[in-house]
Amino acid sequence: MLAGSAAGQVVPLWPDGAPGAKGTAAADIPTLQVFPAPKDVSGPVPAVLLIPGGGYKHISGDPGVWATLRNKPVRFFSMKYRLPTDGYRHPAPLHDAARAVRTLRAMAKEWNIDGSRVVVVAFSSGGHVATTLATHYTTGDPKAADPVERFSSRPDCMVLFCPVVSMIEHPHGPSVARLLGPDPGQGLLKELSNELQVTKETTPAMLGHAKDDKLVPPENSMLYHEALKKAGVPTELHLYESGGHGVMNETNPWKQDMEAWLIQRGILPDGYQDR
Repeated sequence: MLAGSAAGQVVPLWPDGAPGAKGTAAADIPTLQVFPAPKDVSGPVPAVLLIPGGGYKHISGDPGVWATLRNKPVRFFSMKYRLPTDGYRHPAPLHDAARAVRTLRAMAKEWNIDGSRVVVVAFSSGGHVATTLATHYTTGDPKAADPVERFSSRPDCMVLFCPVVSMIEHPHGPSVARLLGPDPGQGLLKELSNELQVTKETTPAMLGHAKDDKLVPPENSMLYHEALKKAGVPTELHLYESGGHGVMNETNPWKQDMEAWLIQRGILPDGYQDR
C-alpha cells in the first residue's frame, strides 16, 4: 500500500516495481501524482484522474483540467503510464491505468475520496488508454495477496477530449504503430478498437472534439458516442466548430460542458458550475 501522507507527491503505482518492468529508470516506473486536497470540504469527495496524451510517444502536460477543477469539491490526480517508445506496448499502458484506478479505491480512506465516484479525464492518446480501460476493465480479485488488486479498475465516469478510439476506422496511425507494432493482426486491431468493445456495462462518457481536428479525426468520438448510445450507456457528444487537435486550448466551451456533465453524473453538486 502507499503511504497516506503522499499528498502533493508523486508515488509509484507499484512500490516494489511494475510487473514486466525492464529496469528501474523513470520510464520503467508508472506513477500517480497526488494533488492537494480541496480546502474547506468535509467528507469523502470524488476522485478525478487525469490520463494525459502524447501519441503513445511521450506524456503531455495538463491542458487546464486541474486549473478548472482545483476549487471544486473533488480530489485531483494525474498518472504517468509506460510508453511503447520505451519498450512497453499493449497491454502495459492499460495495466498502468487499471492500477491507478485500483489505487484510488484502495487509498480512499487515507485520501478522503469516494471510491464509488472515480472520474477519468483524458485526451488524445490518453483517450485511447481511457476507453480501453472502460471496455477492458476487471472487477478485481478478492483473494489477491496485493490488497490494491482486490479493487475494480472500472471508472465510474469519463470525460474525453479529442480521443484516439479506433485502430481501424479513421485511426491515428502513429498511435496504432507505436502501441501495437508495425504489423498487428486484425484480431488485435479489433480488440483495441474500443468502439467495437462497448457493452451496457461500459463507463458513461462525455466526448468533446473539434470538427477540424486533422490529427485525430472527430469520427473517433462519433463512433464511440454512437456505440455507447446503442448499448444504452449515458453519453454526450460535443462537436466544436474549430480548434483542431488543440481543442482545449481554444475558446471552445469545454470547461462548461465538462462541469455540466459532472453535475449531471452526480460528481459535482448543483451550483458549482462557473465557480
